[in-house]
Amino acid sequence: MPIGVELVSGAYFDGHAQPERIRIVDVRGGTILMAPTEELIADRLGQWEASGRQDAAMLTQARVLLALAEELDEAYLDRRIRQDTAGAFDLAGLRELEG
Repeated sequence: MPIGVELVSGAYFDGHAQPERIRIVDVRGGTILMAPTEELIADRLGQWEASGRQDAAMLTQARVLLALAEELDEAYLDRRIRQDTAGAFDLAGLRELEG
């Protein structure tokens, strides 16, 4: 089964992420390295905030990832959301948007 991979130039999540949080996932035929869910949520919310709230898809992605996530490091996620939104949002604010 083919897997799509996105490669982005530059520092891992602009140098804000902790590389030791990268997950190693076993798949048939090998392993893949996967960004933790906290990074994906913060990134999507940061993209939404940066777009002047014009891109609803980014907010939807953040909300769905949060709803589906298991075993989140909430303190880390809160810090990363604050970083990626330049302090405009935090985890509590995202949860209010879920409403």
